[in-house]
Amino acid sequence: MRDLGPLVTPAVVGGVVSFVVSTLSNALSYRAKVDEGLRDTRLALYRVLWKKTELLPKWLHRTDVTYEKLHELSEELRNWYFGDGGIFLSRAARRAYGKLQDTVGEIVTQRSKGEITRLGLRRSKTTVQ
Repeated sequence: MRDLGPLVTPAVVGGVVSFVVSTLSNALSYRAKVDEGLRDTRLALYRVLWKKTELLPKWLHRTDVTYEKLHELSEELRNWYFGDGGIFLSRAARRAYGKLQDTVGEIVTQRSKGEITRLGLRRSKTTVQ
């Protein structure tokens, strides 16, 4: 009887390598699809969030910002966070959201009504006059 070891070993190794490469390729493909799906979901949810932040543009500051509107924005953001979007935030976005809510909370606890004449949300220290 002929020794099949020299023939079987390469075939088994080739089969194992083929299986590992195929599994890895499938895993990477699945991950790319998940990443793409997550990106698409985030984009749709972030568009809603982006629209809500219209009250506080970085350029051409609005002059109609009131404590009531700021409080309402905080509530809208909270509802968005716990309703649809918060679970999809990246770690960095979650930290930024927390900082924004902390800052808005500090401002609206100072007064409950009236116009905000100066709002320094972009600074590390909040300035309200």
